[in-house]
Parts: sequence; structure tokens; C-alpha cells
Amino acid sequence: MRSDRWIDARFGLAAQGVLGRAARNFGAVIAGQAMGTLLGFLALTLNTRALGPEQLGVLFLVQATGEMALAICSFQNWRMVIKFGAAAIAAGDGPGLRAIWRFGFLLDVLTAACAASAVLALFLVAPHWVGLSETTGQLGAFYALTLGLSFSGSSIGMLRLCNRFGVVVWVEVMSAVLLCLNAAVLYWSGAGIESYLLTIPVVTAIGPVLLTLMGWLRMRRVAATLTERPDGADYAPLAMLRFAIGSSGVTTLNAFQNKGEFLIVGSLLGPAAGALFGVAYRFASVFARFAEAGRQSVYPEMGHLIASGHFDTAAHLAARLARLAALIAVPALLLLGLFGREILTLFFGPAYAAALPNMMLISAGMAVGTVTFALEPLIQLRWGAARFFWLNLAAFAAFVGAAVAGPLFFGEAGAGAGRLGFSVLLALLSIRLIYGRRNTRAEAASCDRGSA
Repeated sequence: MRSDRWIDARFGLAAQGVLGRAARNFGAVIAGQAMGTLLGFLALTLNTRALGPEQLGVLFLVQATGEMALAICSFQNWRMVIKFGAAAIAAGDGPGLRAIWRFGFLLDVLTAACAASAVLALFLVAPHWVGLSETTGQLGAFYALTLGLSFSGSSIGMLRLCNRFGVVVWVEVMSAVLLCLNAAVLYWSGAGIESYLLTIPVVTAIGPVLLTLMGWLRMRRVAATLTERPDGADYAPLAMLRFAIGSSGVTTLNAFQNKGEFLIVGSLLGPAAGALFGVAYRFASVFARFAEAGRQSVYPEMGHLIASGHFDTAAHLAARLARLAALIAVPALLLLGLFGREILTLFFGPAYAAALPNMMLISAGMAVGTVTFALEPLIQLRWGAARFFWLNLAAFAAFVGAAVAGPLFFGEAGAGAGRLGFSVLLALLSIRLIYGRRNTRAEAASCDRGSA
């Protein structure tokens, strides 16, 4: 196995500690998200002014259908590439690193093709299922075809694994700038919906294609510095596929959770309570942005540590990150409790001040997820994505129970209990798995040899 010093020197990691690199990458991801959100809001403003409500609705329906199809079909391969790629780098296995990227890229291409085919068939055969007419469905067909170019997941994982977070952020911000410029040109030219449905897919496709090219070039450069070792690890496609499926299962459960509680609240308490919950959820989701940025930032560091046999260091890092996150999440939660009603009134009007209990429940659940954000990559990389999926499935059962019990027993004030129940149970199960008495050194060594 290559030494830690060799790995650090090869990938430019020696200048900073693990925590410092994770903090730098976190800053890059957050800055990219902030820029993307701002530019996206500007593009939305221009599109809203240029298109009437009906045409804007068509654009939203077409985009939402494509995004949903990609979310369902995607395997989140960047996680798989980091897990197995870190092992290949630690073993000095260049051919293995190439094989991992090729397998991930193949999965990306297949899932993108499935999403594109499904959306294309829907738009051409049954557009009314998503609220489109036959004419607008035909206009959305080109957008459906460009979904087939959304195959950058493995390359994003490779860039993050090799400490190139800035490249990913740069491409994402560049794509947002191009979308803004496109919106401005269409706005000033007075173009119709046809131009939007032709130009937006083209601009959107530039990012994934560019990221794929950059990830492939980075993989080639890194693999060229590694030599094949006869005792290198066996990166079996079945093991990589199991990991990708497990990771995808977690993402799917989260998607159901994000939409499911709104539906539960609306069905039990009516549309008015659903509106309060929806406003509270959107405001509290700021915590989720920080948590996801943290996971993306720490995932490669955890991958390198675990692949090089330093699970104890990775577990210590996760605990330290939890303490640092708590220093931010707990005061933020207290401030929301003190001034949340005024904030809701200021942004949404007096009628929505009643959403404070919902906002506090949802925020508390998301704050728990923010504090424990580093546990997810630690479990996935050590015990495998399937193990973490089963933990999420148990927590999802708690989510369903709490999401129903909260409104039934406490009315509108109980809406949001599902998120809190999910986050608390998942955190407890994760902590027990990582730091509990059953996590002996013998079990740790066994997991190192066999996890997938």
C-alpha cells in the first residue's frame, strides 16, 4: 500500500490538514451554491417577465419532468467512484482506477439514456399526464433528448477525489452564467416558448459534457502516475453496482421524505395547513444546504483515510466535525426560536406567522442532520451503501409514523414531526454503529476486507 506521504505529495494534500482541506472544499461548495442560487434567481426573474404564466408553466413542467426522471434513474455514481477510487489510489493501481471510472461512466450513460427515453416517450405519447398539450409535448422532445448528455456523475467523483472541487464549482457557476445570458438575450429579443425550449437544454448540457471531459483528463493524469500491482484490489463490477444501488436507494428515500410529509399534512389538515408547512419547509431547508455541502466536502477525505486503513482517524474527524457543526446549528436554532415569528411575518406576511411551530420542528430535524452530516460518508465508505440504506429505511418508518402522529395529536403545530423523527433515529443508529461497543477492532478489520 502506498504511504500517506506519497499520496499527499501526489495529489497536493500535504500543505493542509484533513480538516483544513474539508473546510476549504466546503467553502468552495457553499460559494458555488450561493452564486448559482443568485444567478438562477436572476434568470428566473427574466424568464418570468418575458413569458406569460401559461408559457412559463410549460417551461417549468418540462424542466421538472426531466429533473424528476434524472433523480429517479441516477445512481449518484460520484460516491461510488470516491469509495473504490480511493482504494485504487492507495494501492497504486492505475489500471484499476481506469476501470472504476469506465464502469461509473457506463452507468452514467445508461441512466441518462433511460431518463431521456422515458421523458421523450412521455412527451410524445402522453404529454397530458404531466399537464402538457400535444404541441407543447412535441416542443419538449428536444429537451428530453439532451437529458442523454447528463452523464457527469463519475467525473465529478473523480475530480472531488483528486481534490479538484474548484473545477466542479467553476463549471457549475459558468453554466449558471450562461443560463442568465441566454435568459437576457431571449428577454430582449422577445422570443417565444419555442426558443426557450431549444436554447435552455443546449446551455444546460454544456456543464455535464465539460465536467465529463475534465474528469476523464484528471483520471488519465492520475492513473499515469500509478503502476499496476499484482496484489491490487479486485474492483468487481457487481460490488460497485451494489454500492451504487444502495447509494441511489438512500437518495430515493430522501426524495420521498421531502415530498411525502407535505402530502401527509395536506391530506390530514387541509390545504391551508399544507401552505403553512410548505413555507416553513422552504425556510428551514437552509440547514439541508449546509449539510449536503459538508457531505460533498468530507467524502473524499473520508475515502482516502479509510482506504489507507485509518478508520479511527476518520471516526475522530467525524466527531470533531459534529462538534463544529453544533456550534453553528444550535445558536441558529435558538435564534429562529426567538425571532422566527418576526422573520416569517416580514418575508411572507402576518398570516404565515402561525408556521413558527412547523418551522421549529423541521429546523430541529435538519439541524440534527447538519450536526451529523459526516456520519453518512463514514458509514457508506466503511460498511457499504447497503448498510446505510437499511439504517435510512428504519428511520423512514419512524418518519412516516411521526409525520402522521404529529398532525393527528397536535394539529397544525405538529406538522414537521416526521423530519425530526427521521433525523433523530438515523443519528442514533449511525452513532451506535460507529461508536458503539459492538464496533470492535476485529469487526473493523473484517469490514475493511469485505465492505462494498
